[in-house]
Amino acid sequence: MATAENAGGKEQSSGPVVPIKGDHVLFVTNSLITSDHPSKGGTWLLTQTKAYLERGWKVGILCVMQRSGSRLRKRLFHGPWLSRTVVHGAAPAYCDYGWRLLWDRKYTARLAFRVYPAASLRLFLAYIARHGRPDIIHVHCSKHAILAGRLFSEWASRPMFVTEHQFIHRHRFVNPRVGREIKAALRKARGVIAVSPMLRDELAQWAGLPSDKMAAIPNMVDEDFFTVAPFPQTDEFRFVAVGTLDANKNQAMLVRAMALTSKRYPFVRATIVGSGPKLQELRRLAGELGVEDRVTFTGPLERDEVRRCIWDSHVVVSTSHQETFAMPLTEGLACGRPVLATASGGPQSIVTAEIGRLVPVGCTEELARGMEDMIANHGRYRPERLREYAVAHFGTQAVMDKLSAHYELCCG
Repeated sequence: MATAENAGGKEQSSGPVVPIKGDHVLFVTNSLITSDHPSKGGTWLLTQTKAYLERGWKVGILCVMQRSGSRLRKRLFHGPWLSRTVVHGAAPAYCDYGWRLLWDRKYTARLAFRVYPAASLRLFLAYIARHGRPDIIHVHCSKHAILAGRLFSEWASRPMFVTEHQFIHRHRFVNPRVGREIKAALRKARGVIAVSPMLRDELAQWAGLPSDKMAAIPNMVDEDFFTVAPFPQTDEFRFVAVGTLDANKNQAMLVRAMALTSKRYPFVRATIVGSGPKLQELRRLAGELGVEDRVTFTGPLERDEVRRCIWDSHVVVSTSHQETFAMPLTEGLACGRPVLATASGGPQSIVTAEIGRLVPVGCTEELARGMEDMIANHGRYRPERLREYAVAHFGTQAVMDKLSAHYELCCG
């Protein structure tokens, strides 16, 4: 891979600065809903793909998907495993299920910088042989994907854009070179997008990016799927939280707040959707606090089942320590539900006093007070108004307008 920095220590944007001509975008990403794993991550990519197609773009996807060593071992020395599938009908997706072992091991990371680019380029060549060269290469999430995207951009002389969804700058890399190469690739990108202003500012500082190539553009919510519904007609008042059950999502905060809130409002209920390493610990906590009959753990659900849980609730909750965005909040708003969230980064760009409430990270008492306020004053929220807010700020057309404007700004 070419060195990240030139002799003067500054980065040059990938390719000449010319207006974009054409309408063919290639997404390069680390995750994908595949025919083999229809419910395993990547739902945001379905929404993105659908929105671009509806705008008349030709869309392709290259997925440099990570796989554990046990599933990869028999294929590791036989070149990349190319699998063609279809995401949202007309968009072909090419997947390379490889090389995680190389990146995740200290003594093989150097080998990865030789093997991985060659494997990724073969994937790219297989794509363009059938579908032609894209006009834009748009990387979603850094790490493996951005290194592949930079290679494609340089080889095909096409501009690269990057949308960062994760706290890549907070990651502790086993091999420091990986972090340096990611910074270099971000500097080479024509434009860099973060899904929230907080992430944009942190990423710009970490990678030394100029403000004129940066933008904060939110994730888009699929308003055609997450449709508005009236509040449930029940004697219970229901909160719902959606996400992986782990330390960062901090669903224990919600369980503890339930124990406080239920003393005053015994009809309150909470549904926690998702799976993860904290499930049994959360079940035990609910039992210890005496709210096991008020807190329901659904386990992993399909997308339509998640939507049903939102429809059956009165408020959508997020209790994370840190979030770059918080998709369940915008999905809840699109369904006409107010939101209650910790001020964990991304939610500050979503939640206003008109649509919900923010509380301090990790403060159970404040969350409980927020829940009590939601119960006592729920009549001030109108599902149709909440949905209007979601569509205006996070709907596919609103976000596509911002993306198109950023393409033109950086290439025009």
